[in-house]
Amino acid sequence: MADIELERALSTVNDRFPVLGNINATIRRGTGHGHAEFFPSSESLSPTPGVPLIEVRNPDIKGKWLESLIAGELMHELPLINNDFRKLRDDIVKTLNKRQMLEQEDAYQFFVSHPDFQEEREFKDWFEISRIDGLIRGYLFPDEQNNFKDFYTDENIEVLDRMRDYIRGIDEEEGGDE
Repeated sequence: MADIELERALSTVNDRFPVLGNINATIRRGTGHGHAEFFPSSESLSPTPGVPLIEVRNPDIKGKWLESLIAGELMHELPLINNDFRKLRDDIVKTLNKRQMLEQEDAYQFFVSHPDFQEEREFKDWFEISRIDGLIRGYLFPDEQNNFKDFYTDENIEVLDRMRDYIRGIDEEEGGDE
């Protein structure tokens, strides 16, 4: 049975961010650690092979926070299917300075050593598959804690604002503010 709250939130995200709407993801409730889990269309262990899936695990997330969560989870699929976004994603990595990268190494060590996470991937794989998207989500779709609010440099923000315009379907010539 479809979860109407999740379907409405996904529809709202797809309408507000047309480029994300092109992903055609499915969404459902799930259990497990964290707020949500994303299964890319290419994931061999996905419960829905060939179709991107968002599994919302925290039933307490509602309203705009649910929409932010969904939009943020969709960001995992976008660089896999959209070369323009992939270039913007590569551009944001190029803007990360030494301090920011050292913070990522510290974060990685936390996820490796914390019993709730027990990260097993090498730093390079963790950073590429999970963390870059998390840094992007932290700006474009912050959660209630807004943990990354003091992380971004002006150079990061310039690229992230272009990303926001891109997923909203706004051309650079048009410009656009929230």
